[in-house]
Amino acid sequence: MNKIKAPLAVLLLVIFMYVAAEIIKDKEIIFPEIAALAVGAWYVKKSPWQERPIYLWLSPTLAAMTGVGMLHFLPYPRELLISATFVLISFQLFIFRSKVLPSISAAILPIVVNADSLFYILSVSVLSGIIAVGRGTLNYFQTKDSVALPPVSLSIVQEQNSWGGREFYHWLLLFLGVSVVAVIALRCNLLYMVAPPLIVAFIEFANPTGKLGQQPVRLFGLIFSAAVSGVLLLYFLHFQWGWPIWVAVSCVVLWSLFLFHKFKLVLPPAIAIALLPTIIPQAMLPIYPLQVAIGIGVFIAFKKLIANHNSIQEWADGKNQGI
Repeated sequence: MNKIKAPLAVLLLVIFMYVAAEIIKDKEIIFPEIAALAVGAWYVKKSPWQERPIYLWLSPTLAAMTGVGMLHFLPYPRELLISATFVLISFQLFIFRSKVLPSISAAILPIVVNADSLFYILSVSVLSGIIAVGRGTLNYFQTKDSVALPPVSLSIVQEQNSWGGREFYHWLLLFLGVSVVAVIALRCNLLYMVAPPLIVAFIEFANPTGKLGQQPVRLFGLIFSAAVSGVLLLYFLHFQWGWPIWVAVSCVVLWSLFLFHKFKLVLPPAIAIALLPTIIPQAMLPIYPLQVAIGIGVFIAFKKLIANHNSIQEWADGKNQGI
């Protein structure tokens, strides 16, 4: 897609989701990460999510079913459900060799916002299916006019066909990071510290082979700016001025795409962070950006710990080989 068609396609998909939610009067069909999925599939040049379009539908749909099922059938504390769901979806991604990380958000979002409606699963399936068909069509016609963007954050999981000890160890550290942040968030009543798009962003920038983790200041600035702008645009355009919700979210999407260029960093979960205020209680809007800032700060700190562990592991491997 070219520079006009790609943002327009993302925008129209998001508008479709919010208009449908307004028509049926059910916010549980809103999945903010669908915007991130569309950006990764249609907007970003050479995203790993584009390799197998079928997984753009299959992975999020299975994840949504898993998350809703966990919430509906297992009456356990949410921090435990979040950790267990993270393990299950990570295993699903490994089994299918899928790189579609927003699937993790699709599973954890129902637990965070307490949504166990079948409409949510149907919405994720239909919207991700639209994205998969669009990406498959582009692949079929071998579109060459891809959008030229700054260095991409989607250096996600360049996985081999099988996991070795190092890959397992890395994902164990990711699990520990997510679990610790989930416990802090739920026990300290700071729920949006563990907003699902933050978890996806954490996995992306913690990738030891990626460059995103080497830019923590810009990373923090992008996420925090997305959270603040999402709240402000929603509050003023929708709640204060009474504009339709789809107008407000259109501005949020376009502004988020601008932030990618402003920060010279393309991080699709940031657009989901900007849209998440549309499905949280209005009373939580003033403190939402602060909780997101704390969350991303803690995740960046965990990334540093993971990097240090990886360095130690590489050093130990080198010593063993030397022996």
